[in-house]
Amino acid sequence: TLIQEMMSLAGFAYSFMMVSSFSRAQSYAICIGFANDIQTYVMVSGVWTSAFSLGNFVGPTIGGILVEMKGFQITTFYFCILYVIMIMLDIIDNINLYKRNQYQRLHNKL
Repeated sequence: TLIQEMMSLAGFAYSFMMVSSFSRAQSYAICIGFANDIQTYVMVSGVWTSAFSLGNFVGPTIGGILVEMKGFQITTFYFCILYVIMIMLDIIDNINLYKRNQYQRLHNKL
C-alpha cells in the first residue's frame, strides 16, 4: 500500500508540475517579447512538450544506467543532490521574477 500511495502522490505532483511549468513557459515567452497570439502558444507548446518528453526519456535512462553501475543507494544520493540543486535554482528564479515584477509595477506607475 505504501508504494501505491507514493505512486499516486507522485502522479499528482507530476500533473501539478506539468501545468504550472507550461503556464510559466507561456508567460515568460510573452514577457520577453513574443506576440500574445496563437502562434506563440503553438510554438511554446511544441518546444515545451518536446523538452519534457526528452527529459522523460533521458532521466530514467540515466537513472537505470547509474543503478546498474553504482547501485541504488548511490544513485538515490545523486538524484537527491540534483533535486536540491533544482530547488535552489527555482528559488533563485522566483526571487528574480518577483524583483522583475516589482520593477515593472514601479515603472508602470511612473
